[in-house]
Amino acid sequence: MIAGLALGILSSFLLLTYVLDQFSYDRYLPDSNRIYRITSDYRGMENNFAGEQIARCYYDWIRQVENEYPQVVQLVKFNDPAITAATANEKTFRPDNFYTTDSTFFDLFRFKFIRGSRVSALQSPMSIVLSEKIARKYFGSADPVGRTLKIRDQWSNSYEYHITGVMEDVPANSHFHPEFVARWPNKYAGENMGYYYILLKRGASLEELEEKLGQFVSAHLSPKDASGFSLRLQPLTSIHLYSHLERELEMNGSATQVYALLLVALLVIGITCINYVNLAIARKTASLKDVGVRRVLGASTGELFAQNIAESTAYVFLSLILVLLLYEPSMSALRSLMNLKITAPVSTIPYLSSAFAAEIVFLILISGGYPAFVVRKVSSAAILGSGTRSSVLSAPGLRGIASRRVLLIIQFSMAILLISAVMIVSEQMKYVANIDMGYDTEQLVALPNIPFSARGKYTVLKKEITDQTGVVGMTSALEVPSEKIVDNCQVFTGGGWESKNPPSCEVLPVDRDFISVMKIRPLAGNSFRKFVPADLDAHQFNGEKDFEKYFETTDRVYIINQAAMKAIGCKTPGQAIGEPIGIRLDGINFKYGPIVGVVRNFHFNSLHDRIEPIVMFVEPLWFNNVLIRVRTKDLQNTLSNIKNVWSRVNPGYPFDYDFINNDFAAKYVADNQFKAVMGLFSSIAIIIACIGLFAVSLFTTERRIKEIGIRRVLGASEVDIISLLTRDFLMLVAIGAVIGCPVAYYLMNRWLQGFAYRINLNLWAFLLAAAIA
Repeated sequence: MIAGLALGILSSFLLLTYVLDQFSYDRYLPDSNRIYRITSDYRGMENNFAGEQIARCYYDWIRQVENEYPQVVQLVKFNDPAITAATANEKTFRPDNFYTTDSTFFDLFRFKFIRGSRVSALQSPMSIVLSEKIARKYFGSADPVGRTLKIRDQWSNSYEYHITGVMEDVPANSHFHPEFVARWPNKYAGENMGYYYILLKRGASLEELEEKLGQFVSAHLSPKDASGFSLRLQPLTSIHLYSHLERELEMNGSATQVYALLLVALLVIGITCINYVNLAIARKTASLKDVGVRRVLGASTGELFAQNIAESTAYVFLSLILVLLLYEPSMSALRSLMNLKITAPVSTIPYLSSAFAAEIVFLILISGGYPAFVVRKVSSAAILGSGTRSSVLSAPGLRGIASRRVLLIIQFSMAILLISAVMIVSEQMKYVANIDMGYDTEQLVALPNIPFSARGKYTVLKKEITDQTGVVGMTSALEVPSEKIVDNCQVFTGGGWESKNPPSCEVLPVDRDFISVMKIRPLAGNSFRKFVPADLDAHQFNGEKDFEKYFETTDRVYIINQAAMKAIGCKTPGQAIGEPIGIRLDGINFKYGPIVGVVRNFHFNSLHDRIEPIVMFVEPLWFNNVLIRVRTKDLQNTLSNIKNVWSRVNPGYPFDYDFINNDFAAKYVADNQFKAVMGLFSSIAIIIACIGLFAVSLFTTERRIKEIGIRRVLGASEVDIISLLTRDFLMLVAIGAVIGCPVAYYLMNRWLQGFAYRINLNLWAFLLAAAIA
């Protein structure tokens, strides 16, 4: 009894810790409730952003918000440039989480400093602050302040930064985790693109400011563009769970999943309470004669109630001791086994303590008070007049109440809800793991974000890599499979550029072998190999190149997927072949060219996102990410050979690679964690429920022992007796299913809405859950 109670309290408390941790994101920052992110809504604008809501903004005039509106105390702008190499202390790595900003970044994001001054760290041009982790990576225990860090970006530009500070590693419960914060070079200080955060005055009206931002946009854009564009304000503390825009800084969490786990926590404690009350009633009814004697001797109802509360308090506090002993080891095991980042920050302690205290008080009152209420209905004469234990359990007044049908129905409903939820989550994740992506993700290696100098040597790099034993083929693309295609274009047909509503498609520049290396299935036409020379790379470009003129005049051929085929109005792949199209990207009209191929739809991103129309063309300027198909045999030697080629062709740049199937798996880490956590704690709740139901069954059997004996004498078989004892329980399960299944259907349907491609909710899952219950 104590073990079951402790297990239920511990489980609900662990889940509550996780839930509160998810809601604590970014609240550690001072004034976090007054910090907002400015985001862009391009829905309706007639350009390549059609239909997009983006976490960053593309207009530098947004900076003027700080000066024009008194509600805004401060504005900070920063960006996440693609950095290909960072060198210091004779060590070179490809850096992650690198941000360029202005001198006021740490005035708004007041991260704690270990070395240097937060106030002055970014006051000088070309200054940079490192996280504690990065400082150790490059300099060990030495003080890096005053040292130099050399940076090379994706365009092969080099910069030398002076390290002015070291900050503590950003807490895990943050929506982004900067490791390098640099004062951006002067030539980039006014660039349009960036993430904008503002601090509002205390008491400022958010609604009033949002209304003024509409006027602000109208003052800086043409009436046509302003009508389809708006700026939105997003609370900092809501980004992690509620924001899933384009160009998010990091992958955010899911409010739906967090609320689902909160519900599991409530169900666990609900089942624990019902189980404990049932056992407490069984324990109390077993000592009814003692109650009858105390009544005869003059004990009042209040005294009997106080005795029940005292006994319940003793049981609960014994369970509490177990919980306190097991909480930290259980939390450590949960973090380790399921790779959960649960920080349980200090800010959550009051909430955890309050929830814990409320849970304990509720348990004491319900487990002590309800049995007393049940026993109060039984007269002392009925209790003392009963001879055997079974006679006591059948005493008038106790029989009608002791069945506790309502509690059992609730318990069955909760169990059915949990069982069906676990089965549906498991089926969805199995569906995700086995779906046909439209190409082969296995043994596909990505060299992400190669520098521009490597793109200039792309032909040499490709030849030397494909000459290696174990390499099947090599290609490249602007985006890495598993990442969302972030650029959209408008597609024009008919030879002109005047269409009022051209379809919007995702645009994916690739190299000539992309279709064959990725093993994408063609439906009609040819690949790029027939139309594009093999020696095409970016060697001919330099900083003086007129890119706009180049894009507008270079001959193009296009390959599209099925979704794009339908978007431009073609009914069959054959009909699309030869159709001339032109695309408008970032306001630039790319030259008209024929569609030379149509391929089957493929999932470039995770199944959370639907397949969009995609237009592909060959463009060496955007050979950003190399993709290499390798053989399984002697894989490590193959990778070593590829590294040697890379180092020889691109000296000074670190060799980093990822397997595409691992990248896709990373997209579902949160979903699989959700599945594991829900499965674990649902199983615990069901075990607790089974223990309680077993005890209730024993109690029910003992209460009806005389009836069973009489029926056996009259010739009843064992099947008849089992039917007699289970009939009522089956009825309660049926009622529980009627209550639990619709709730489970609603909640799981909400969760499945987060996947563009998902299983259908079938009746069998709920019927099986009821059968298991």
